[in-house]
Amino acid sequence: MRYSFIKLHQKAWPINLMCRVLEVSTSRYYDWVKRSPGDRAASNRVLDEHIQSVFHQHKGRYGSPRLVDELNDNGIRCSENRVARRMQALGLQAIQAKKFKVTTDSNHDWPVAANLLQQDFTAEEPNHKWVSDITYSVPGVQGKHGCLNELQVYLKYTNKTAGDSLFASMPGCAGMRV
Repeated sequence: MRYSFIKLHQKAWPINLMCRVLEVSTSRYYDWVKRSPGDRAASNRVLDEHIQSVFHQHKGRYGSPRLVDELNDNGIRCSENRVARRMQALGLQAIQAKKFKVTTDSNHDWPVAANLLQQDFTAEEPNHKWVSDITYSVPGVQGKHGCLNELQVYLKYTNKTAGDSLFASMPGCAGMRV
């Protein structure tokens, strides 16, 4: 710890002065500077390269348990705790999977429109079949304006969008202005 402090501040103060203040002999400091990294440091450097390679290969989705399995399959023996420590030192953190959230509420007494198309989306003539879709967004999560929703209307004869609109007048977005 003292040696690394001296090395870090060697441009600001003379090494002899820092060694005297920190009660370290200058010869020991220079021995420490010349010393090559130990076996563990060299092993960590090699392991770090493998961890980063596998981590980025799987787009940041693998945490230490799955990384250990992958590394062991590749012939690199290491423990889960060591991989977790090395990931923390490298600043790597796996992307957490989002939990499934049910968004459909079928328990209501509102009228439900009849399914007139019966999954037959082919149209023989223009303006015969129109389909629409509403994309809901979560308040405060998507878009800088907060809760935005998008309505798109498709013409099935030409497979083109007839129009689309952004609006904020859905339940949960009351009072929002776009």
